[in-house]
Amino acid sequence: MLVLTMGLVSAAALALAVVVVVVVVVSVVVFLSTEVLGFSLVLVFAAVFVSVVVFLLVVAQPLRKNPRSISDNEGLRKRAMVER
Repeated sequence: MLVLTMGLVSAAALALAVVVVVVVVVSVVVFLSTEVLGFSLVLVFAAVFVSVVVFLLVVAQPLRKNPRSISDNEGLRKRAMVER
């Protein structure tokens, strides 16, 4: 289960990095073609904001939940061994 979670985390991190790079490249192209600095900066800030939100939703939540469930399972096993 932990290996699957780490695989999902690395896949999510890779997808997140690709999205950020694409948005930054698009904003640079927009800036170079139209010379609208404000719009390209808005795109960059939007990319950073979306990447932070996606990181918190996709990556941080599973990492926070798994250690708790593993420790709960170990506690249940120890209790079952003591009761026998």
